[in-house]
Amino acid sequence: MFSFNAAASVDPISVVLIALSVLIFPASWAYIHLLQGHPERCFSDFCNEAYDVYYVPMRQSLAIFYAFIGGSILAVLACRRSGRFSKFFAEMPFRSTTVNVGELIWFFVAMFLVLLAINGICSRASWISHIEYYEGENIPISWGDLFIGALVHSSGDISAFILGLVLLPVSKSSPLGSALGLDYTLTLRMHRWLGWVSFWIFIYHTLVSLLSIALYTTPMAEVFSTFYDGSWGVLNYLYVTGWIAMGAFLILAITSLPWFRRNLYNTFYALHFFGIFGTLVSYLHASMSIYFALPGILLYTIDVILRIIQNFRQHSVASVTHEACGLLVINVRLARPIPILPGQFMRVKLPVGGWWGGREAHPWSLSGASAEEMQFLVAPARSQYGYENWTERVIALTKEQNAESIQVAMQGPFGVPLGVLSKPHDAYVFIVGGSGVAPAIFAIRGILDSPSRSTSPDEHETEAKVAALVTKETDRATVLAHRAQIYLFWSVRAEKSEEMSLIQPWLGAESPVHVHIFDTSRAGADRASIPSAAPDPVAPLVSRHRPGVRNLLYKVVDRCAVGEGVKGTSVGMFVCGPEQLALDAVADAKVVETDGRARFEIEVESFTL
Repeated sequence: MFSFNAAASVDPISVVLIALSVLIFPASWAYIHLLQGHPERCFSDFCNEAYDVYYVPMRQSLAIFYAFIGGSILAVLACRRSGRFSKFFAEMPFRSTTVNVGELIWFFVAMFLVLLAINGICSRASWISHIEYYEGENIPISWGDLFIGALVHSSGDISAFILGLVLLPVSKSSPLGSALGLDYTLTLRMHRWLGWVSFWIFIYHTLVSLLSIALYTTPMAEVFSTFYDGSWGVLNYLYVTGWIAMGAFLILAITSLPWFRRNLYNTFYALHFFGIFGTLVSYLHASMSIYFALPGILLYTIDVILRIIQNFRQHSVASVTHEACGLLVINVRLARPIPILPGQFMRVKLPVGGWWGGREAHPWSLSGASAEEMQFLVAPARSQYGYENWTERVIALTKEQNAESIQVAMQGPFGVPLGVLSKPHDAYVFIVGGSGVAPAIFAIRGILDSPSRSTSPDEHETEAKVAALVTKETDRATVLAHRAQIYLFWSVRAEKSEEMSLIQPWLGAESPVHVHIFDTSRAGADRASIPSAAPDPVAPLVSRHRPGVRNLLYKVVDRCAVGEGVKGTSVGMFVCGPEQLALDAVADAKVVETDGRARFEIEVESFTL
């Protein structure tokens, strides 16, 4: 029933959205250049456009900003075309985190541009501006004033540059990001890293501004109490708008701390709108704030409009299954087909009340999709704060009401399809924890529904041969089982996981999928393992301990038939779960790969960012 969604192809609307997203960048660049020549169109209290000394430096900064974005896009495209590039940038150099080489290189290049290139250009412009002021007023040059003034202006300028980078990955569903295959986890991690750097640069800008005011303008005690009045646009409200913007970003930073985000997600999400407010006030503070932020703002606007439109389309719940292990399987009947592939997810809105009045949307993982229905696998996400227990309210709703009477709105799809399914392998290994089993189930269903998928790029088997094989065999799953081995290793802290309905078709002796569950719950620790029905399995159906990934991978590789002249078994591996599970799985796969017996293509989705 559920498999790859055949409708998940590039449709005309997607092409238009991608083209529009691409055009945003040259249009934004041209518009900012137009603004620089027309200071009368500035609505800020401090208009950079009114100062000729900033004209060339701003154009240079804009050129660096857009060149960096263009270079990043070219690097992504090169990785998609070259397996060597892709593998190099996907390497995880640290044993303590799933951060990869590509993320580190991109981030450090961005910091180099911000702290050296942009800082140098803007500091020089500020230096020249102050010297011209002293000479024009026939005032003796104060080198201390020059230095502090340069710090004030350059810190503000680099904060504008990095704010532009922060806003680029804000869109939850970016047509351009999807077209480039940018991973949702990667873009979210970059947003967080850049967000924290941006916040500390704001702090730095505030401190040097206070120092400048206290040393040369007014006593420090008056800085916090003076609200200027007078005409707008001549620096009378510069500090008032600065304080308001800093307050907004301070609230944003506090509510973005890991503890706050994990325990009070709804509050974190609601107060994140202070970022929009802070960006607006930053523009009122100084016009340069909009120079680099415009592309990200426009991309986010497209995203918001799409999600608002999607909210008006209601879908009905077809069925709800409360699994013995505590998971919830919800089938939603689609009002119209939604193109989606394994690895992507939806944001779902249900009428469950709460302090948002049921208007909040939460990400749900899919375990299957067709043109008629979507299937979600939902895990309870409990918080010690009652009003935050959205999932608990959803579970209560499904128990109180008839499933078919429940209407839901869905936003998405978000994320990119699993890359390990884009090419054939001898074996597919899914190492997942908890609710991470949902995308694995979706992917396995897709593989089983595609018997033409080859076992290895080293086998030169044509599609015609595959078609002939399928013709001879009536059971598509049997054909695929002969051609590619599929292993699901599921670590879960719950009892009776082996009874979950979604995996029941794969527990038989003739199943093409090898399912092995590792029960790490306290209750399960005192119970015996449950044997697998498969002949000569690599592990019991249910083990009462954490998975020994390295040993399991060696067994998988040994069981894959490899012909002469083949360099090694090709294994596509997807890891989705807690950070430590992902780190251990990747490290063990590297050990097995070092032996020269297998080549791994690994894709990781960590619960911890």
